[in-house]
Amino acid sequence: MFTICGVYCEKECSDFNNGCPGCREIKGRVFWAKNYGTETCPIYYCAREKEIKDCGFCSRVPCRLWFSTRDPSISEDEFNQQIALRLKNLENRNED
Repeated sequence: MFTICGVYCEKECSDFNNGCPGCREIKGRVFWAKNYGTETCPIYYCAREKEIKDCGFCSRVPCRLWFSTRDPSISEDEFNQQIALRLKNLENRNED
């Protein structure tokens, strides 16, 4: 299972199974969304508004939301690696 933005929950999310069953299951209501003045992840909300399954179906990925919802505790290089991995996950999602 992966998130709307391309994170594989089981492999890449430290919160998965530590109280979080996955972003899709909790409808984007991640604990950190409050840092952005909302109850729902802005990326999740955007995909739902556009009525798309995930960001891989959006022609603007990665968009400003991806870059504005970054984890401030990681370096620029780590963040860029995460973006690249998420894009790869979205590209390969139909091959699984």
